[in-house]
Amino acid sequence: LREVDGEIGVEDAVAYLEAARPHQMNGKQGWYASGYAFGMWRGVLAAVGLKTVLVEPPKWKADMGLTGTDKTRSREMAMEQFPEVSSKLSRVKDHGRAEALLLALWGQQSSAESRREDA
Repeated sequence: LREVDGEIGVEDAVAYLEAARPHQMNGKQGWYASGYAFGMWRGVLAAVGLKTVLVEPPKWKADMGLTGTDKTRSREMAMEQFPEVSSKLSRVKDHGRAEALLLALWGQQSSAESRREDA
C-alpha cells in the first residue's frame, strides 16, 4: 500500500473489496475468520485513506463471465489478463490471488464505464 501511495497517490486510488458472505457449511470458525479478515482489510484501507468500494461476488463475477465456473477458470482468466504475473497464479491454491486481480480489473473497467456515462 505504501508503494501505491508513492506511485499514484492515495487520493487517486480506489480499492475494490469483495463483500463476501460466509458459507453455511463452513461453521462458526469459518464465519469468524471470514469476518475478521474482511474487517481487517476495511480497517487497513480506511487507515491509509483509500476510497473503498464494496462489491458483492455475484455482481463482479457475472460481469466477468465467471458465474457457474470453478476456481480454475478464475486462474486461467487472470493469467490471460495479467501474463506478467502468470507464474504466481499457476497453482490451484492461487485462486484467491487470481480473483483479487480480476476484481481489481472489474473495478477499473466499471469505473471507466461510469466515467463514459457521466461525460
